[in-house]
Amino acid sequence: MALTKLNFTGQPTLPSANMPTGSVIQTVQTYDNTNEQTYNATAFTNISHLNTTITPKLSNSKFLIQCTISGAHNDDAYVGFKLYKGNTEITGATHTAGSPGTGCMFGFTVDRGAGGNVGHHLQTVSAKFLHTHGGDTSTAQTYKIYVSPMRTITRYFYYNRVGIYGDANQLSGVSSMTIQEIAG
Repeated sequence: MALTKLNFTGQPTLPSANMPTGSVIQTVQTYDNTNEQTYNATAFTNISHLNTTITPKLSNSKFLIQCTISGAHNDDAYVGFKLYKGNTEITGATHTAGSPGTGCMFGFTVDRGAGGNVGHHLQTVSAKFLHTHGGDTSTAQTYKIYVSPMRTITRYFYYNRVGIYGDANQLSGVSSMTIQEIAG
């Protein structure tokens, strides 16, 4: 393969159509350090701060999507997250346990029996998903994270939680979605 251009660091690069399988073609990231947002719906709700748009450069590539979310919740919440492409869910486990439940891409909870104010327990959770985008290189595609703190009763999820203690020990989280296009 002949080299056809140099990137900004002076390193040789190939045109994206000639990249070896598994090569990263492009990376986009939405990094969000906004102040705390509260979610309390029993239905899954879009965390719009993390919506990330990417336009594929190759028709046979895939997107490696990584979500990292910081937050906390109150009481006995069972916070679940799902990944959407546009308005269509593309992840979520099939719930097959003996009792009713909801399939999610990832989630978290804290054992209330441990005591203390659960709402101040800042946590960071992360998940990755490899998605075949569909081959259309002319259309931008938007990926979104949806959250539900609890499906049956009102509970609270505090996105990018700020632990307000009135001193230098205060904590706040940041969240992000990173999408890498990978050559197929």
